[in-house]
Amino acid sequence: MEMSIKKFKAINCLLNPKSVAIIGASSDSKKFSGMIIPNLTNAGFKGKIYPINPRRKEIFGFKAYPSILDVTGDIDLACVVTPRDAVLPTVKECVRKGVKAIIVLTAGFAEIGGRGKELQDRIVQVLKGSGVVMCGPNSEGIISLPSSLWLSFFSEPNLKPVSGQISLITQSGGVGEHILIHMWERGIGIRYWISVGNQGDLEISDYIEYLIKDPGTKVISTFFEGIKHGDKFKRVLDEALKANKPIVVLKAGKSEKAALTALSHTGSLTGSDQVYNAVFRQYNVNRVYRLDELYDVSAALAWLPSPKGKRVGVVTDSGGLACLIADLAEEKGIEIPDFTEDTVKRLRMQLPSVATIKNPLDLTAAVTPEEHSENMNLSVQTILEDGNVDSVIVAISWWPHEILYKMCKNIVKSFSNNRKPLILILTSITYTKDQDIITMLARNQIPMYLTPENGLISLKSLIWYNRMLNRTVSVKQ
Repeated sequence: MEMSIKKFKAINCLLNPKSVAIIGASSDSKKFSGMIIPNLTNAGFKGKIYPINPRRKEIFGFKAYPSILDVTGDIDLACVVTPRDAVLPTVKECVRKGVKAIIVLTAGFAEIGGRGKELQDRIVQVLKGSGVVMCGPNSEGIISLPSSLWLSFFSEPNLKPVSGQISLITQSGGVGEHILIHMWERGIGIRYWISVGNQGDLEISDYIEYLIKDPGTKVISTFFEGIKHGDKFKRVLDEALKANKPIVVLKAGKSEKAALTALSHTGSLTGSDQVYNAVFRQYNVNRVYRLDELYDVSAALAWLPSPKGKRVGVVTDSGGLACLIADLAEEKGIEIPDFTEDTVKRLRMQLPSVATIKNPLDLTAAVTPEEHSENMNLSVQTILEDGNVDSVIVAISWWPHEILYKMCKNIVKSFSNNRKPLILILTSITYTKDQDIITMLARNQIPMYLTPENGLISLKSLIWYNRMLNRTVSVKQ
């Protein structure tokens, strides 16, 4: 059954609240319960903040209330950071108050079994029929960049959040934090991060369904161990496919050990990996197998145009990279066709005799850095115009920073009015010395890959997703 308007609005209050109550808030910023309000204010949240603590009159400059029932104004979202045994009565008070949504950061529920599972089940019973939705328990929190909402223990003071069109759902808070850090280091922006925890009430399928309808989300990326209701999951995947909203999944729990770990981590039953694979293929879900693949593929789907086919033109300055790319392309069902006669003729006129005029095009490094930069620029522009080429891979090895910057700037210019996707592989990039290059590329929505493997995986995802939408291209799964 499709999500009701009331539930959609309640989830919107979870992600874009105008008022937040922090129940169990502490004035000690070294405690988890004392990190929430500073994170909220540091993020620039403009809504009303109500700390709830019967032993405090004021917390971080905000008037504190003994109970959420003592707050006179309406409350969109209640964030619960109380001890575990206080969560059930707290949720009851939230329902009485008429809050729209609750997020429970407290742990110790279904993931530990026994008394914890019993308490979680009782909380869910309280919520039934109330119209109140809950994220968690055992959630790491929510980050909503449209609302400057940072409702989480997680904090990286030296890392500036980057806003974008990718929304991230993770069952694990720790994995979510890792993904965010590495995405932002690369200039890859997010719209929302939702740590779902135990999925006591709202589950991954609910968040996906909300994000399908969210115009600001272009790609939905998720890490999970298990899905609660298979039929519901398949229904929302079908909705995503019809709405042309790509989903990227990193699914853990394939092995017996991982399945047992998932059960004790978020109380999830992981299910058969073969079944998941079949569902992913049926509904055009881009499955990845490593954390770096998750954000690399997500960036490609968010930033790059769809290729018309599976033919790729390759230009590089390394024979070794050319061989690796050729092998990976064959492995993934991506074609490296011959260039047209016109392209070969133009390249012969433009390039020195040491260059190998074929696809992949190996420029070699047997020229000065300035000459190489010009050769790369001419080659990219020529290959872009080749009618046998649907996408372009540019793979560059080490060059002095100023030369590498110049090459990347020329590549940005070449692709600014182009509708062919670019896979840019820069094998010598580091986050410390090359941050200006990374920033420039991200600003122009050109994803950068550190390895040929991740570049080809991302290109394959683009081709495969386009094939499923248009049923015109055949590529290996």
